[in-house]
Amino acid sequence: MKAHFIKITQHWFNELSNGKTFEVRKNDRDYKTGDVLNIYVPDTMETRSFRVAYVLTAEQFPDGIKEGYAVLGIKEIV
Repeated sequence: MKAHFIKITQHWFNELSNGKTFEVRKNDRDYKTGDVLNIYVPDTMETRSFRVAYVLTAEQFPDGIKEGYAVLGIKEIV
């Protein structure tokens, strides 16, 4: 398990605050199930932490996900 610190814009942070349960990210960090995402807005330093519940990549879904990206199913850590 790894902990990742990820910048996000205020708009998408608000979406997470309103119940969004996934993130689409460039998979340059080799995300794995169980990893922790500490997602923050640089301007305000608002931060929320999420655990990765699943990772969907282009290898699993080549017609729906661009190569090098991943859809991360996430659940907030409270």
